[in-house]
Amino acid sequence: MEQIENVTSRQIGDVLKSTIKHAGLTQDEVGIKAGIPRNSLNRKLNGGTFNFDELARISQVTGRKLSDIIKDAEALADGSDRRTESGARRCAGKRDSQQCQQQGGELK
Repeated sequence: MEQIENVTSRQIGDVLKSTIKHAGLTQDEVGIKAGIPRNSLNRKLNGGTFNFDELARISQVTGRKLSDIIKDAEALADGSDRRTESGARRCAGKRDSQQCQQQGGELK
């Protein structure tokens, strides 16, 4: 198993904020749907630590693969901004961004 190196909680939080925004959801909506109290979600998005289960639930709620979220956080940690093209970025502004992300970035 490969270890995630040099990724900070802040970078994961930044990527999750972007993912939530691109999914067309608010932090309140994600907190409710993922079962994470609003203050806890806000604290964790701003540098706190998520457990795996919380990350998996946020991934499910936003319709974005957890592996893509982690890849984007690793790209931030590397100092490059080579974020994945699947998911949130290709779906931004589309009519149904969650459905778009679930279909790999293409609305059919």
